[in-house]
Amino acid sequence: MQSFFSMTRRVPDESETFRINWEPNPSGYLEWHDTKLAVTFPETAESREIEFRPGWLPDELSSLKSEAWLGRLTAETLADKYPNMTANQPMLIETYYMSQFNDGGALLLLYYTPENIIEEHWDEQGVDVMRFHATEILPANDRRPEQTLEQDIILMSNPDAGWVVRICGEAGMDTLLEVAKNLEIRETGRTLTYEDFENHYAFMDGGVG
Repeated sequence: MQSFFSMTRRVPDESETFRINWEPNPSGYLEWHDTKLAVTFPETAESREIEFRPGWLPDELSSLKSEAWLGRLTAETLADKYPNMTANQPMLIETYYMSQFNDGGALLLLYYTPENIIEEHWDEQGVDVMRFHATEILPANDRRPEQTLEQDIILMSNPDAGWVVRICGEAGMDTLLEVAKNLEIRETGRTLTYEDFENHYAFMDGGVG
């Protein structure tokens, strides 16, 4: 286990399970194991809710630029702007809250394996940052050969306000870093606590939808 500022990371045992509520499943929940990475945060009674909007986007994603303040932004509809994309997600930005992960909760990397994790502090935005490249190997089957999926993940954590922003995707680390460092963030005035969240695990694999 290694600790850096407001984020602590560990590789769970293969047998360790994580459960979320999932009503469509007959059991009412889903369980995962063989999780590749778990990131936890300090116990936080209250988190300040935030919204964001990109201050900079690459030309390929410029159509997503607007004056709207958001809690989530996905670029999957623009995957055709990037050749050789495997997971069809150039960029995904989502917000989380430390109070959500109290009492053993965590932000989980389920399928991708992280490589060369970098931990640093950005004074300009007052955030702790964890960033890395990650890969997932899909075994060959009757329809396709073995395939390697790749993405980059950036976690930005503000311990004073108790929020976390994840920026991930296939647009490349340099591009995602530029987006992250130019992200405009504001507080909504709402306070969130543990009881505001149904699930206390969230997944940082960069999916779509």
